[in-house]
Parts: sequence; C-alpha cells; structure tokens
Amino acid sequence: MYCRMILEDSKQAITDKDKPLEVVETRAENRSYRPRVELCRDEPHDGLLNERNELQGTVASLIDQHNIAEDALAQLNQTLERLDNDWSIKGSSLELDEKVHDKKTKTTSRFP
Repeated sequence: MYCRMILEDSKQAITDKDKPLEVVETRAENRSYRPRVELCRDEPHDGLLNERNELQGTVASLIDQHNIAEDALAQLNQTLERLDNDWSIKGSSLELDEKVHDKKTKTTSRFP
C-alpha cells in the first residue's frame, strides 16, 4: 500500500513538471521568433535555457526514481508470492505430519 502511494506521488510529481516545462519551452521558442528584432542570446534567454535544462533534469531524475520504485514493488510482490507459496507448502507438510502422527499413535495404542 505504501509503495503504491509512493508510485502515485512520483507519477504526480512528473506530471506536475510538464506544464512548467511547456511554458519554458514556449517562452524560449517565442523569443527566438521575435519579429523585427535581431536574435540574441541575452541573459533572459540564457535563463530560460537554464530553467528548461533544470526542469528536464528534474523530470529525468523523477522518472528514474519512479522506475526504481516500480522495480522495488515488483520485487516485493515476487517475494510475497514466494512466501505465500512457502507458507502453503509448510501448511501441507504440517497437515501430513499430523496425519502420520495420528495414525502412528492409533497403531501403537493397539499394539503395546
């Protein structure tokens, strides 16, 4: 349950970065198509590019963390399945042991 909440939160964090990234990319593109103005790489333009790179890095990091969390959840589910299977086998073994013990006690009580 906790892992699923973390996965949902990481998906939401990735989605939350989409809009700001789109805004930065649109602003940077609009600056490059300014009519009657010579294209220049000034401080605001560099700031937009830095912000875009920062957001892209953050999104990439969030995606990596999300993938790691998904892998961890998959491993936990595999472990749970294996433990459930082991538990079932041990339960069957215990039932068999009890049956053998009951038959053994019945047999030994008849023949002292």
